[in-house]
Amino acid sequence: ALPVLVITFEVREHTEIDVVATGEATLGGRLARHMQVAEIRLPLAPSAKDLADVAARAQAAPQVVCVSYNAVLKPEQQALLAALPVDKVWLVAGRLPYDLDLLPQARGRLTAFSNRPAALEAIAGAVVF
Repeated sequence: ALPVLVITFEVREHTEIDVVATGEATLGGRLARHMQVAEIRLPLAPSAKDLADVAARAQAAPQVVCVSYNAVLKPEQQALLAALPVDKVWLVAGRLPYDLDLLPQARGRLTAFSNRPAALEAIAGAVVF
């Protein structure tokens, strides 16, 4: 399988709803069991420079998975989604399913409804390249 770039917008503060992911607990960590993965983990509202750097890497990557997190509420995530190569990107809505509406032309779209390990495990088994 071709290498995949996994872009994860991650929660960095634990709450009753949100889990701070580490290591294999990310979608990238799960996919790395079966394929070559490069994972970029971003805060929920990254800088313009980080967004530009990640967009450039995504354009050069053979395939891309982007895990949004409430992107409908985050202009920074929306900006990155608009810059992704839709013909080779899977969008995973990591919390609110409405994020999928931001990239209707993506190669694939799935919603996890959560960033918890069980939800990401199910997503890892459903992403098909």
